Amino acid sequence: PARDMDMGAIAAAFVEAGEPFAACARELAVLKNADVNGYLKGFIDLVFRRDGQYRILDWKSNWLGPDIGHYTPNAMHRAMCSHGYYLQGCIYALAFRRGMRQRVQGWDYERDFGGIHYVFLRGVSSGDAGSGVVSYFPPASLLDAMERALGCERGNV
Repeated sequence: PARDMDMGAIAAAFVEAGEPFAACARELAVLKNADVNGYLKGFIDLVFRRDGQYRILDWKSNWLGPDIGHYTPNAMHRAMCSHGYYLQGCIYALAFRRGMRQRVQGWDYERDFGGIHYVFLRGVSSGDAGSGVVSYFPPASLLDAMERALGCERGNV
């Protein structure tokens, strides 16, 4: 359950975190707290380990245009903001961090987490490594601010 969420505080935390998060703060700031209160439900598509770090991967089938040329970094970034995917990924990272802290002794987010990868399937090209992929690492300070804004310390989430 998520009650008494503070979307203004989450938007402010996105600004404070810098890019790519700051670019999405405007979309978050217009959300009313009542619109997002309730149950947060989502599924992480894949968690994997690479180079000793856990990473989150989410597949996206968004249509950005008829060919791979429409899946530029800027176009994918705009889709990430307009669809709330940066926020979604940060919620996934927050949930993952909370779970790992409880289950793995000595877990350290900065050391043990390698980031989030959104794969726009229609933008992937076998001849271009990394095409169609948006990767980012939410700073711990952003996740801390989100915990407070979501009311985690009050037992809301």
